Amino acid sequence: MKITKLALPILAFTITALNLGVLMLNFSVRAKADVAGKDWFELVKDDDFRQAVGFVVSKCTIDEDSGPPKILCGR
Repeated sequence: MKITKLALPILAFTITALNLGVLMLNFSVRAKADVAGKDWFELVKDDDFRQAVGFVVSKCTIDEDSGPPKILCGR
C-alpha cells in the first residue's frame, strides 16, 4: 500500500516536469501564411487587410448549442 501512495505523487511530478520541459523547449511549429505575396509581418501592418479581416470577423457568430463550437460566417 505504501508503494501505491508514493507512486501517484511521483508520477504526477514526473508528468508535470516533462510538460514544463516540452513547453520550455517549444516544439511548436510556426504557421507560414502568405497572402498576395505578403508575410505575416507585412499583413499586420496593412490597413486594408486588417479592415477586411475585421469586416469578415464582425459578420461571424459562434454556435455552441449543438456539439463542439462552430464558427458561422456569412449568414
